[in-house]
Amino acid sequence: MSWAYVHADRVRFGDLDPMGHVNNVDFLRFFESARIAFHRTIVDNHDVSRPPAGFGVVVAEVHAVYRAPAFYDEELLTAVRPVDIARSSYKLEFETRGDDRLLVEGHAVLVGYSYERRESVPLPDELRAKLAQAAKGRPQADGGAWA
Repeated sequence: MSWAYVHADRVRFGDLDPMGHVNNVDFLRFFESARIAFHRTIVDNHDVSRPPAGFGVVVAEVHAVYRAPAFYDEELLTAVRPVDIARSSYKLEFETRGDDRLLVEGHAVLVGYSYERRESVPLPDELRAKLAQAAKGRPQADGGAWA
């Protein structure tokens, strides 16, 4: 299975813990940055700086398995792919690498959410179709992919 999108980021000084490597919680921020960048490629006008009106998605679960440390100024590549697309939720798998080393892998479960009704709702058909297309591993124009 190939990856739908790859997001590049760089380890900042503030990402480090007292041991001099990336703090575990910061890997979740790298997942978040990759998730937002991926969504921008499949959702028109996706802007996380504005409160959503009507439909949105919320993170219901995050899981990470740490494999190796990352260090200051290292370039990190976080690959994203949608899997398990259901009626009102979907899972995004992540894999973060640095210098061809697997650093962390994991997933997030996202749920369709009505901000007006404050409850979970089915995913719109258009979003489900775009997720299904991305699940086939077709790289987006502004993101790379590796098999």
